[in-house]
Amino acid sequence: MTPRASQTMRHLIRSGLVAVVAVWVAALAIATNIATELLPQWPWLENRVVMWALVALLTAGTATLGVLQHRQSAEVTSGDRPTNPMAGGPDETPNAPVAHAHNYLAPVTQLYQHSFGARITESVPASNLPPRNPHFTGREDAIARLNRLVSGKRGAAIALHGMGGAGKSQIALEFAHRARTDDHYQITWWVRAESELTMVEDLTRLASALGISAGSDLYTTANDVVIALRSMSDWLIVLDNASDATTVRNWVPGGSGDTLITSRTRPWIGLANGLNVGPFDRLESVAYLINSSSEFAAGNDQTSAEMLAEELGDLPLALTEAATYMEAHRLSLSGYLHLFRRTEAQGSRLTELAVDYPRTVATTWLIHHATLAEQQPGALTLLRLFAFLDPDEIPTWLITDQALALKGPIGRELAWNISESELEELVGSLARLNLVTRLDDSHVGMHRLVAEATRSQLTSDGMNALDWVHWVARIVAASMPDDTWGHESWPVMTELAPHAAKVLEHCGTLPTPEAGELLTKLGAYLAGRGDTTAARNCLRKALTFVRSLEGPYSMRVADVASLLGNAEDDLGNMEAALNYLELSLLITEELFGTDNLTTAFRAGHLGRTLYRVGDFETSQAVLELSLGITAKQAGEMHPMNAFLLSILGRALSKGGSPVNARSALDRARIILEEAFGPDAPQLTSVLAGLSRLQRDAGDLRAARNGIARAISITENTYGPDHPNLESYLRQLSEIETDMGELHRAAVIAQRADALHDAFRSARWAERLRDS
Repeated sequence: MTPRASQTMRHLIRSGLVAVVAVWVAALAIATNIATELLPQWPWLENRVVMWALVALLTAGTATLGVLQHRQSAEVTSGDRPTNPMAGGPDETPNAPVAHAHNYLAPVTQLYQHSFGARITESVPASNLPPRNPHFTGREDAIARLNRLVSGKRGAAIALHGMGGAGKSQIALEFAHRARTDDHYQITWWVRAESELTMVEDLTRLASALGISAGSDLYTTANDVVIALRSMSDWLIVLDNASDATTVRNWVPGGSGDTLITSRTRPWIGLANGLNVGPFDRLESVAYLINSSSEFAAGNDQTSAEMLAEELGDLPLALTEAATYMEAHRLSLSGYLHLFRRTEAQGSRLTELAVDYPRTVATTWLIHHATLAEQQPGALTLLRLFAFLDPDEIPTWLITDQALALKGPIGRELAWNISESELEELVGSLARLNLVTRLDDSHVGMHRLVAEATRSQLTSDGMNALDWVHWVARIVAASMPDDTWGHESWPVMTELAPHAAKVLEHCGTLPTPEAGELLTKLGAYLAGRGDTTAARNCLRKALTFVRSLEGPYSMRVADVASLLGNAEDDLGNMEAALNYLELSLLITEELFGTDNLTTAFRAGHLGRTLYRVGDFETSQAVLELSLGITAKQAGEMHPMNAFLLSILGRALSKGGSPVNARSALDRARIILEEAFGPDAPQLTSVLAGLSRLQRDAGDLRAARNGIARAISITENTYGPDHPNLESYLRQLSEIETDMGELHRAAVIAQRADALHDAFRSARWAERLRDS
């Protein structure tokens, strides 16, 4: 009897025993009810001795069948025992250890415990709110209106809109902190909504609190978070500094929780209730100024406070800047009023350079600028550098780690042998003047209007802003790992990606080496995280820049073309993929010759795409040539050989050579295990390919072990939502069906369907973004 037939027979025997047990238990229940007079007595069972004898007989029969069922289950388990996944299938040694195989099969049995889509246990307290402003004052009317809006309707969405510097974010922050203190929400989450990248990253950080493991695909994980929030009611999401309704529409969860949006943009019809935020009223302004400066010298009278409030337009940011300066320099209200009036003309000129920048804020900033330029030029240089980064969460470690090695436009102002303590002093000076806000020991925040004024003032000071952009671009690029595609780089890249995007925004369309490097590294990172469309867009621009700077046939052109070809391949644009990969191979071969590892690697990528378009013969020829080069230059066990063998194995399988295909894939597995260990993510596609071949050969146990191991490695490395898991789970479900495990197969297929639906939602959102 074949293994599959034997397994099917055991499954039928076990099912029959279960059915018999069910009949016996039902009869036992009826007899017990009759014996205890819970049912009408039947005439033929009026003898109580007969009655209880029947109950005893049924009980004994049930126990006997239970023992038989246990023995049969043990036989089935023994018969289905997984083979060693380190071995190749039917030709494995009979004494191969099986303990290691059970470790990889364990996640399969745990599939019963998976919920599908977003995995939510229960709502747990979670918050990432920025620190509360201890000097928050006034705005009780705005807070009261927010309370009325959120209490009058479940699932409220409110947009605080108004001019820059009006205090929208501060109102939202104070409201969120009060609501959290009062236990009104279990989850209070702050999301930087200036760009889609920052929104996705901040939403992804909420995943663990909701029981969702953050996978490699940021957009899929963020989409899972949004879906999960819709089924909950005790959360507040703050989308801070949204550019417009279109940008945030896909990321407003809806449902029964509350969403608070801050924006300079006014129209929010159809998405949120608008709440206009204007300046302070005069009484609030005067009270704030007097309270902030009451300890200083004479000149802090009511009249001076009213005059200064009027000059500042009652704008909260301008009032804060003025109060900070007065506190730092021990200056009275009347003294600051005199200084403000002398600087006002310059502020008006600066306002012409900064779009939507209030004159009063420009003037108060200029007063700080003049003092820094005279007394602390290093702090001013640091402020200028910060101004070109994403303002929400600036890592100060960029300066200590990278800026020292890179010559800046005015490097003499910032000591190039600066110590951490000296950097700390400069950051502290900016924080004391309220030009930056401390977030933690290694991060600061910066108001967007302050950043805008700082950049605009460079032109007024006779400096070239582009020099600063390129300097900051070099710093950010140098802080990124060389390989930004691999998952080892993701923690650093998650933090740096928003800053790279912001610097590129400042770079504009002018091709520069710094912009080209940033685009390449950012594109590779996005491709690794699964945001292939965004990756392709970055890499297309990178290729244009690099070609413009270095000509059409440089090595950097080949590097970018290779990344772009793989991105197009992943998106299914096979003609474009072949064009880019052929270009990359042509340039590499021209520069390094045919007997070169890089040439072999590029040929391998081309061979993969040829395989995917169905040209198996050409793919096989290219891959075998590449393998010969790699073996000659680096030896048979070089990891690149595994990459080439894995593709060759699939090409041989499609070409009708399953035995050779299995041999190629098994060699790839051995090389990868030797190079990276038994749990390396590089193994997964090889294990999946071997599993398919083993299933075709009828070796179902080895096939199940192999694909279960691929699933386990993928989940442990990338989380339970990685795109590859869908195909791996379907493959496992089919094998379980072949083995007669129909219920288990159905559960696994259900999880694959849930992943498919999640990916489809993410792709739909991606198409909306592209449109």
